[in-house]
Amino acid sequence: MSGQPKPSLERTDSIESFEEVNTKIIKADDPESNGVLRVDGKVPPVLHVLKYIGWNNAVKECRQSVTPFKRIAPFKDQDGGNDVEIGEYGEGDDDKPVLDIIYKINKPGQDYRRRDRGNPNSKPISAAFDLNDYRYDDGGESDDESNDAATAAPKPVITMNIHSQYLIHALQAVISYYPRVNLQDCPVSIPAPYRLLYLHRAELASYRDNQPSSHSPEYAEITARHINVLLDFLTENMGPTLAKEEALHKLEHPSATFDLFWLLLKPGSIIYAKRYGLWTPYVISGVKAGSSNTFNQYKVNCWFLESNGVVLKRYMETFRVQPWTGEQVISSLPVIPEAFWIEDMVAQGGRTMKDKCIEEGRLYWELLKKPTYMDAQGLQDTCADVSSATPSASTVSTPHPQT
Repeated sequence: MSGQPKPSLERTDSIESFEEVNTKIIKADDPESNGVLRVDGKVPPVLHVLKYIGWNNAVKECRQSVTPFKRIAPFKDQDGGNDVEIGEYGEGDDDKPVLDIIYKINKPGQDYRRRDRGNPNSKPISAAFDLNDYRYDDGGESDDESNDAATAAPKPVITMNIHSQYLIHALQAVISYYPRVNLQDCPVSIPAPYRLLYLHRAELASYRDNQPSSHSPEYAEITARHINVLLDFLTENMGPTLAKEEALHKLEHPSATFDLFWLLLKPGSIIYAKRYGLWTPYVISGVKAGSSNTFNQYKVNCWFLESNGVVLKRYMETFRVQPWTGEQVISSLPVIPEAFWIEDMVAQGGRTMKDKCIEEGRLYWELLKKPTYMDAQGLQDTCADVSSATPSASTVSTPHPQT
């Protein structure tokens, strides 16, 4: 619209395909390279930052924009010269973004990845004759979000940094279980494709509308506004694909596509998978998502509680889900989220699957208990009571229900 004024920048440079008004270019030889892009005097709530990284993690060039980078030029190998010094955000709301999206292009040949390997541990008693090694709740394999951060150039490594303390506190309030993610840092860093955030959108929206009474009106208003910034970004980032996938979940026979099956695999939630031919509940620890484009399978790392004959503890197990084309009925998959389990009251003895597992878990607990006993210390005569009697029993955590 010709009558609407365009946003203005405090500094604007222009090269090649980055002539857009809302883009700032910072180079190593730029004497004013410590600037931060501002629109009408304010740092935008979502700031996109493209960094070209040389040796020793030095920034050789930086570009800032209010819109996502769609076309990214390859890394230009220019040895020598000064490194770019990026200015720090201020503390005021107008001096820092609610969140920024960092795109890193690494110098070709300098990427590497480190793999964590689980340590074998003792076996649960039900696997006495199983040749597989079991890991003791070591978190399993890294999920694909951390692996995404090790991709080779020129494909960018994309990370979201959340700077808003209001938004960080909201995330701390709604995320109760998500291994390998530290919500105590500031900023909080979340690798693309931001699965942690997509899996907690409903909780964030609920928190936005039902904040604690201890929040002042001003604090509640800022928190709600910053939550909306994040939710709007997530919606725009995935586009209509997200709404289409969630519509599949609400069909008479709920279905899912392979690439977005991870939307149903929230860490901390319960799934059912077969163990020794029996449907068994597990708690999801982490997910390495698959891809229909590369034919990579899902790896769902879960844990369960079982005794090894001495103590009760967590053991890890990994389930693999092979790629499928189109849409698949969720209840037909080898890994079924609890919310999509189809009850078979006859096979379950007239109980829901959850009640059946709880009853069997309690029975398992009773069978594992050792008898209590009394011991006495010190001298005593035949007419005296026990001088010192102490009850003793094995104490362990309540086991996870098993079938």
